[in-house]
Amino acid sequence: MSEARKENRGSPASGRQGLSTSWALGFFLTGKCMVAAGITIVLIVLGGERVRLRSVEQIESRTMKAIGHSLDSFIDNHVVILKDLAKLPLISHSVMQPEARLADLYDMMGSITVLGHKHNMLLFDFEGKVIHSTDSVLEVSHIEDKWVQSMMSGEVPERIEIFDSEEERFCRIIVPVRYSQEIEGFLAVDLPVGLLHSGGMPSTLMENAQAEIFLEDALLGSFGPEVDSPWKTGFSPLYGFGVHFRISGDSMASGYEDIIGELILALVLVNFVSLWIAILASRRIFSKPLEKLRHVASLISETDIQPEVPKKQFLRELRELSQAFAGMRAKVHQREETLLQSQQQLEDRVKERTADLENEIVNRQRIEGHLRKNSDELKAAYKLQTAHHEQMTVHQEDLKTANKELLHAKQGAVEANHAKTQFLASMSHEIRTPLTALLGYLEILESDIPNLTTETRTYLGRLNHNAEHLLFLINDILDLSKIEANEMVVQQRSQPLYALVDDVQALMAPRAGKKDISLSIKCNGPLPERIVTDRVRLKQILLNLVSNAIKFTEVGEVTIALSLGDDSLDGDPMLDISVQDTGVGISEDCLPLLFQPFTQANANRDSELGGSGLGLDISRRLARILGGNITVETTLGVGSNFTFHHPLNLVVDLQPEDAIEPAHVQEISSTSLESISVLVADDNQDNRRIYELFLKAAGAEVTLAKDGLESVQMYREAERPFDIILMDMRMPRMDGYAATKKLRIMGATMPIIALTAHTMSGDAERCIEAGCSGYIGKPIEREQFLSSIKYELNQLRDQPHGLQEEDSQPSTPDPLIQLIKAYKLSLAGVAKELDELLSREDLPGLELCAHKLHGSAGSYGLPRVSQAAADVETAIRNSQPLEEINAATRMLLTEIETLLRSSKSKTKDKGVTTNS
Repeated sequence: MSEARKENRGSPASGRQGLSTSWALGFFLTGKCMVAAGITIVLIVLGGERVRLRSVEQIESRTMKAIGHSLDSFIDNHVVILKDLAKLPLISHSVMQPEARLADLYDMMGSITVLGHKHNMLLFDFEGKVIHSTDSVLEVSHIEDKWVQSMMSGEVPERIEIFDSEEERFCRIIVPVRYSQEIEGFLAVDLPVGLLHSGGMPSTLMENAQAEIFLEDALLGSFGPEVDSPWKTGFSPLYGFGVHFRISGDSMASGYEDIIGELILALVLVNFVSLWIAILASRRIFSKPLEKLRHVASLISETDIQPEVPKKQFLRELRELSQAFAGMRAKVHQREETLLQSQQQLEDRVKERTADLENEIVNRQRIEGHLRKNSDELKAAYKLQTAHHEQMTVHQEDLKTANKELLHAKQGAVEANHAKTQFLASMSHEIRTPLTALLGYLEILESDIPNLTTETRTYLGRLNHNAEHLLFLINDILDLSKIEANEMVVQQRSQPLYALVDDVQALMAPRAGKKDISLSIKCNGPLPERIVTDRVRLKQILLNLVSNAIKFTEVGEVTIALSLGDDSLDGDPMLDISVQDTGVGISEDCLPLLFQPFTQANANRDSELGGSGLGLDISRRLARILGGNITVETTLGVGSNFTFHHPLNLVVDLQPEDAIEPAHVQEISSTSLESISVLVADDNQDNRRIYELFLKAAGAEVTLAKDGLESVQMYREAERPFDIILMDMRMPRMDGYAATKKLRIMGATMPIIALTAHTMSGDAERCIEAGCSGYIGKPIEREQFLSSIKYELNQLRDQPHGLQEEDSQPSTPDPLIQLIKAYKLSLAGVAKELDELLSREDLPGLELCAHKLHGSAGSYGLPRVSQAAADVETAIRNSQPLEEINAATRMLLTEIETLLRSSKSKTKDKGVTTNS
């Protein structure tokens, strides 16, 4: 150890070469401060410029917003006051009757002040023409048509426009005037633009700023001195006033330059002072303590002297370093001894470990054999598990796909159900409308035209039978739809049991008699005299069951058997009403299909007998709605027994439906429509003719209107009030709902009966809500039609005309052939209208015209024209291309032209034959 130290002592002692710690730290801090100072100066200059620009932008933005909000607030205050004035009764009535209210209007508008100022006030009609102006010199002024249309449709709630007079520029504010919730005119006020300067601008602006306000292309004013800076443009959020604003940048730049210069000077002084202080502190804190430690380390490494290490140090790291130097000598010696002992122990452990490794190698070779075998088994199991996992992944993907398809199918089912409801409502209207004319004309031909041959009456009877059969099919489909939508409503009343069953027997006896089948009623045991049920739905169920029994019975009898059945599962007593027949019966294979909709047990035989396959399904659903059920017992070739199990204890305290006969029943049977004035509104010409024939035959005076708007006009212009109004609900221009509401607002108190082919749930309630007194569904039947009119007339306490006894027979209408000829001649005008609508590409008008032609042509027995019109209507509704709509319309015009040529040819041939 001493020799090594001597060698170190004899080596060159030039360890003081290089910079000392204090100088190195000083140079480092000096460079750092200079770099930091340069970066700081650059950042201050750039940041100052950004701050200045951002301040200018913020000032411009706040000022423009303040100007815009001030202008909006000023105009909005006037708009609110003007709308309040427009609600005054005198203003709204003056729009409707300007001549009658002119004097009062002159006094009131002349006295109006708006926010303490009097301005020129103007009142316009619904076309934008001036009715009255407070200006003594009334110049020609009006509102442009496009703004009138926009305000009438509600797109623009109010209008603000700028115009110039001979002396100054004005700002006109226009608001709508409503009468009965409809816009009938407009109220306006003219504000001088100078008032916007004083009332619509902020109180103060910057001295070095310039502002301009404008509306659309009209400049309303400029404020402040001329400034050479780019314009900033903004708009008020409420009324769209434009604001140009700019501020001088030079006035703000000088202040920022002074501040930046002062900051740079202060920064340089601070850096120099900090540098000098850092150098002095580093010499005392770092350099001197490190020099002392270096000297102690040299003594320890070069000699055996153990110098004293300075313990008092200002820095904690230096103090810990001194303590480390103090224990270094002892630790080095101790580690040398420990190293020798560790080396000997390591040699002994290597020998032991070598022997252990030899044994371990033998054991590992044996284990590797077992592992190799197990590895092969694991690989096979892993492959099997991987295949199973892949299969599970495929199943999961299939399950996700199936769930998505199920969701799509559910959504599709919901949409399809909604589409079905819409289709059924449309189908009800489209089919019932022509059925009105068809059944009406058939009833006129059968009852009012004398001297018809037996063959002719037979044909008419068949036509009437098939038309009624079509109506029954429609009712069945609609009933099924109502039941599926949970919209079927039943009315439980106490009913006479025997009377209900007798009615069913009386209605079905003629049908059974035509097939020489006996129809009888059998009562087994004691039965209640009355039951609580819905009279109409119970008869509907029994009529369906008895009708089916007669249809499938060729020889034998049909029996309606009544008896008390077994109690239900809830313990309620039941009434069994059975319909037994000796017909063909039903096989067991067909029983599951028996109560399915649109399904028939024996398709071949049922196709011969007719039917929709809905009767039994509707009957069972109605039975369950009434709280019961229908069961069947049948034997093929022997007959069937359908039993309706009806509960007996649903309600016990209801008033019997037939206990008190309404007074109007006797009144209706004994009243006539002589001298009764009736207004009929229907867009279908054939239906109007049917109503006119029915009403004139009953002695009424009939006035016809082709839409709701015309009916309102006729009511307003009538010399004497109408006694009753018949209103179709679906008409062009103004439908029946709007017309009824309008008539009620105008003070109409007479009965208004709705005539509509819509029979879905809620249609009747909608008619009543509109103000109708009654509701008649299409197609109409004469007696029901006249009875409903008489009933509504009898409900009036003060009748305008007394109802007289029927003392005359219905007058004979014109022959049907004359009506058909007149209709064919009218098709020339319809063709011209279709051609004009197509040339203008007026698709809504074309659809309405085709819709009317589709219904009326079918009623007059012109299927080709009716189908062609339906094709045009369908093409427009489905938004098909214009080329396809054009082709369909041309096909319709061709069918009309062919029909007209054929009619003229027949007329000419008939004339030649007559002359000869």
